[in-house]
Amino acid sequence: MNINELKVVLDENNIKPEFCFVGIPCPILYEGYCINFEDGKWAVYFQERGRKRPIRYFQDESSACELFLEWLLSDSHSRIGSPSSTPPPQ
Repeated sequence: MNINELKVVLDENNIKPEFCFVGIPCPILYEGYCINFEDGKWAVYFQERGRKRPIRYFQDESSACELFLEWLLSDSHSRIGSPSSTPPPQ
């Protein structure tokens, strides 16, 4: 899976677009899930109050996308129509 395919899967699963940043760095004050390419590797993390946690790095885009999707699908707050508050992944 690549970033473009990930975006399609997120849309098909009714993931809130405001709940995640895909393929671009997250704004400093953003709270939510992020996946982007930085420093030569893929970073997947939950950002809250400007802190990235837990941050996982991958050499390949597919593994990063799979973890990102797993986190979002397992978060009951990520879908359209669900409450906005979300706890960070463990």
